[in-house]
Amino acid sequence: MGYTQGYKVNITNYIKILRPKNLALIAISQTIFYYFLILPALENASLSPQLDIFHFILFVLCTMSIAGAGYVINDLLDIDIDPINKPQQAYIGYGINIRNGWIFYYSVIVLGTILAIYLAWHINKISLLAIYPIATASLYYYSRSLKSKIFIGNLVVAVFCGFVTAILLLSEPQLIKGYYANIKIKEVTNIIISYSIFGLMINLLREICKDLEDMEGDGSAQLNTMPLVKGINFTKKVFQSILIILITGIFIWGFILTDGDFRSKTFFCIFIIAPLGILFSRMGQAKDKVHYGKISGLLKMVMATAIIYILLFKSGITI
Repeated sequence: MGYTQGYKVNITNYIKILRPKNLALIAISQTIFYYFLILPALENASLSPQLDIFHFILFVLCTMSIAGAGYVINDLLDIDIDPINKPQQAYIGYGINIRNGWIFYYSVIVLGTILAIYLAWHINKISLLAIYPIATASLYYYSRSLKSKIFIGNLVVAVFCGFVTAILLLSEPQLIKGYYANIKIKEVTNIIISYSIFGLMINLLREICKDLEDMEGDGSAQLNTMPLVKGINFTKKVFQSILIILITGIFIWGFILTDGDFRSKTFFCIFIIAPLGILFSRMGQAKDKVHYGKISGLLKMVMATAIIYILLFKSGITI
């Protein structure tokens, strides 16, 4: 393909390739969990947090750099596919030349590595340092190889997305150490773990939906995605089966395993369970990229709604 090799630097393209809306969701979710759940739990247990405002911002930036690097490497290695699958969002070779794309990718990794080293030193936890290279290497390997392997590639991305929230447990080791010693810490830790699993499942569904949406471009690159190998109907059934498991799991969590008043349960039903139920029907009826794109967008909306639910009904805020 005839990619242009020279560009005037347009900062907008470099921002867009990082998927700023997705990074904003990461920052907002981590901030809500940290300031409205974790810090009150630590205060309840008379424990001091490891991260002040400055270090928490660095922590969020470190997480965002992992995700951002993942988006950039995915675009770099999908240079022949993106113009087909998402022509309006193809940046490498069209708004950013290949050489500058790689420079930008390594720059984001270096920034994240520096932040990870400093934060690991600050809270004296070496495991936090190990997470960064493991995460970036996994996302690189996904973009290079795992993407073309049925379900495995979807699962890798989903696990990473779920870990975005779970990593907060490593930022404040007292949460793990005090799990059985303080009921508030135990409750908050359980909420974080539950939302991480929820995020994993939602993103697994989004990845499967994305495979359906990107069949044309993936087929041109001879990728072995689920719909291309097993067929559209099989992929839809897998999607709907996982969706049933998710709906069942969150129903049990919301109505049996956790306490809640009438308002919280009503919100939970209307804004979380009901949209997921609608998705079951929509997937069965979906026939083209537009339909699959709307399903993916609704899944992202449910993730955001779940954060609002936790903020309103699980953080202790009076409404």
